Amino acid sequence: MPLTPYMKKQVLDFICGGAAATRPASRFIQFANTNPASDSAFDAPIRSRLSAQFAPASTGATGFATISSAVTIGSGALGGSTAGPTAACTLTGWNLYDSGIGGTRLAYGTLSVTFSLASGTDAVAISASALRITLT
Repeated sequence: MPLTPYMKKQVLDFICGGAAATRPASRFIQFANTNPASDSAFDAPIRSRLSAQFAPASTGATGFATISSAVTIGSGALGGSTAGPTAACTLTGWNLYDSGIGGTRLAYGTLSVTFSLASGTDAVAISASALRITLT
């Protein structure tokens, strides 16, 4: 999982003690319709970001964190119709933000499975295992 320049500084400050690192108060997932890159989020045409909570990170050589429960885009319980796509798209990646609107992009990556969405309120649940954050 690549970190944005903002988060690279936060991690280095935390590890090296050069300054106090700031922990985000909340986390939001915005899905991408092209694999995100350092210079572009490629946010998919979805009406709103979804609040995300993460399970504790695993330990070991391949430590990772996953969302603590599936998130639903569209007419599902978490997403609601306000989170549905405004145009047909295929979700291939994700962006992690510290705010539901605006805010700072913290990290980005690709989904282990792609999801196709039709315009409107189709409900698609994205499982915790499909969105895994791994430090490399």
